[in-house]
Amino acid sequence: MKINKKFIVLIISLILIIIGIGPMIYFTYFAGNYSRTDVNLTSDDGTTITSWLYVPNPPPSSGNPVPAVVVTHGFTSSKVSMQGYSIEFVKRGFVVIAIDYRGHGSSGGYLDNRRYTNESPLIDDLMAAVRFLQTRNYVDNKSIAIMGHSMGGITAIQAAGKYPDEINATISIGAILDPNHGEGTVNCSQISNFMIGIGQLEELFTIEDALAFMENQLNLTNPQVGVEYGNFSVGNARKLVVSPYADHILEMNDKVLIEASIEWLEDSFYGSIQSPISITESIRSIFFLIAALGILLGYLPIVVYSRKFIFKSKPLIRDIRDTLKVKPQLNIKPCKDIKEKIITSASYSLIYILGTGIGLLLQFPLSYIFESTIPKSMANLFLAIFFGFSIGIFISYILIKRFIKKDRTQFYRILINRLKRNLKKSILLGLLVFLYVFASLSILLQIGYLDVILGIREIGVFLAMAALISPYFIIDEMFIRQLQDRVNIKNKYLDWISITILGSISKIAVLIPLLFLNLGFSGLIVAILIIFLPVLQFLTTWLYIHSDINPITPMVLSLLFVAWFLTFLMPFGTGFFSLL
Repeated sequence: MKINKKFIVLIISLILIIIGIGPMIYFTYFAGNYSRTDVNLTSDDGTTITSWLYVPNPPPSSGNPVPAVVVTHGFTSSKVSMQGYSIEFVKRGFVVIAIDYRGHGSSGGYLDNRRYTNESPLIDDLMAAVRFLQTRNYVDNKSIAIMGHSMGGITAIQAAGKYPDEINATISIGAILDPNHGEGTVNCSQISNFMIGIGQLEELFTIEDALAFMENQLNLTNPQVGVEYGNFSVGNARKLVVSPYADHILEMNDKVLIEASIEWLEDSFYGSIQSPISITESIRSIFFLIAALGILLGYLPIVVYSRKFIFKSKPLIRDIRDTLKVKPQLNIKPCKDIKEKIITSASYSLIYILGTGIGLLLQFPLSYIFESTIPKSMANLFLAIFFGFSIGIFISYILIKRFIKKDRTQFYRILINRLKRNLKKSILLGLLVFLYVFASLSILLQIGYLDVILGIREIGVFLAMAALISPYFIIDEMFIRQLQDRVNIKNKYLDWISITILGSISKIAVLIPLLFLNLGFSGLIVAILIIFLPVLQFLTTWLYIHSDINPITPMVLSLLFVAWFLTFLMPFGTGFFSLL
């Protein structure tokens, strides 16, 4: 009896997804005895600010009001990503309201260029939540705290300095105020019970920067990590907490920082820790990874079954290549021996690395162009990088072909000839696989960590993003697949692994040294790309092997996946995209 390996892998993936998502749902909605309701707030300028209100059960009463916390997110994020803090706080008996800043999540409005100034409308968004809590008779108005991550942390500092009589404790995760970067000036010394939490691997600033902030802005002499200064009862307690394993992104769900935040709130409002702290957020994160592994594993048989459904036949990629060797117009010239394979692989990788190097040099003018079009968005930096890479790779590819290899075959002719092969079916395969990736990740991320569902406002941006990044993925796929067909490894698994490794090294080789530089916000972009690009190479190479060796198939997947990724990274600014 022949074992159907594809079906077995599919069943295993489904089991992993169920094992992961079930507990994720439990630890998101039933981790403790509390209720969560949707609340729409109104900022000072009339902008609708969406929020989740968490109330412990049994609900508090006017006769026994409890402390409350406003939880706010970072740039390009939403209240979904801050569930780890919100859930752990309400489990401890705090009333919690988690908001979406304007231009983020489900909130209305757009994020403008004042976001870090003293006139930032984000302060008004946050204070709308504070004022809402003040109207609840079950909330102790003398025990209201605010906390935020990244942009939310900066806004929390600004709000606490501006309204010291209304805010009784402040927690800033992954953020300090730097007036030199246009982040406004406030009297931080009057902020009540102020804690700063960061990860040891924080990309945006250093521990030394945080200590300098405490010394200069909080008037502390030679402050140290982990040392508590001041007095909670007086309201001048201060502390810097550093988590050893977190970076800027992981700070949003870090157990050390969540536990330190709970301790800070209870010391501020009760004078001591009320009971042993049990954090379930780390458990939720583990099951998220299990479900993500199931989705990744399920991708493999989904691609195979989709290919069989669309093309009906089951030819192996090596057989397709053999039939095309007689068609030089497709530029498929398989290597003859191991030595030629090694030389070809090395030369293609060096060309790609040279191209990415040229692309990085183009970041300064391109970043300026995209920042003018898409102000204050993480997406503009990614767009600048992809555009720079596409220009750099194209230039290095053409120069080497014309002046070293003396090959004057026109790029567009090769491109058109390769894309013509079963074009409609190849596009359909790419779309079908993208739908699997989109649907499965949307469900997983929406439950856990990110607000990734595209609304009417986002659809126009999604299409525009796809158009803007298409040059990079056209050139990238043509380049990598030409290498793959020339190396022509017969075993599909070895082919998959080899090209994934070669492609990944080629794409991130120039980026890795940048991790050791203090690049601030750009360093965060570099870290994301170093993880993201190899994963994308892994997915697209498997898809190409099971396609009709038309680069349009992995191109469609890459293009739509990255456009979706960039769209939910975009808070809506005041430029061109705010009109879509």
